[in-house]
Amino acid sequence: MWTARGSGLTISEDGRRILCVGRVWAVVVDAASCKATHTFLSDHERNVLVGRTERAMEVYVDFNLMVQTPVAMSPDGNRVAIVQGRFVSLSVLLVDLVRNTATTQELPAECLPYGCVKGACFSPDGTKLACVFQRGDIFVWDVALQEVVFKGVATEGTAADTIAFAPDGTRIAATGPPNCVRIWNLSDPDEAPRALTGHSEHIYQVKWSSDGCFLISGGGDGLMFWDTTSWRCVHHCSDVGLVYSMSLGMRDTRLATLNIFEEVFMLWRLVLVPARGSEAPRVDLELQAMSRGKFEARRTPRALLGDFEGAELDPMFQRCVQNDWAREHLKTDL
Repeated sequence: MWTARGSGLTISEDGRRILCVGRVWAVVVDAASCKATHTFLSDHERNVLVGRTERAMEVYVDFNLMVQTPVAMSPDGNRVAIVQGRFVSLSVLLVDLVRNTATTQELPAECLPYGCVKGACFSPDGTKLACVFQRGDIFVWDVALQEVVFKGVATEGTAADTIAFAPDGTRIAATGPPNCVRIWNLSDPDEAPRALTGHSEHIYQVKWSSDGCFLISGGGDGLMFWDTTSWRCVHHCSDVGLVYSMSLGMRDTRLATLNIFEEVFMLWRLVLVPARGSEAPRVDLELQAMSRGKFEARRTPRALLGDFEGAELDPMFQRCVQNDWAREHLKTDL
């Protein structure tokens, strides 16, 4: 699954569905046709997010106008979760994209003191939803049992932005204090989170490799690659510049990075070699393609791919380009 928190894009693992999230809207797009199947728009008069589908289903969502409402899609692409409210009440709206139904699960009062939720993600098996609060506290919600199965309280810190499950579902990486990533062990709620420090600027996103041997954090000072055995930073790439979103694909051999401030999209060849015996872990990055400036909304994905002719594009990168086209096109229409 490709999750780009900064640009607000998520691709299901099979590549069929794309979730595009803006500050006051969210859209589910069919990847093959680049057409919206589910649209959520803010209704400022009601202070809610209104959801509509091709089959005319309509739902109302509490929408936080102060911060971006956390929206997540399950790995199989069949469900969308929207975390609603703050302080007074918190709930999770689960939208079934296949059946076109929506159900609301109220979160317990123990979650309320932590303020607004800044980020959310599904577990690899799609049974749990992890949320990170603004100050760095986290909780894990079991959507089947409808109960909190893990709660982590941060002792200090602010400016949390993103959260990500490890591939085996036993650990969570979340931004914590400024310029820090916290690693939470879900099997031991009493264990203090491990803090990964080294970034000199704000961290916008974290991403696990598919085998769980590496954790990648992206921020204002570039990319940092962490060995998940020693938890040391084994590579710091500042040449990429600010990283607001990133994506791993092609069995971790491609890395796409996005800087929305300078409108720079890069595709990198990536080699991740975990530690073996006395051999240290190794990370190699090679720039494969780059685009500057916004994609034009009225150009088709096929035309956009022509910008990278000869770059040996893989399916992951093609979907990235299609998604950017869909996001710009839908944003223009809204």
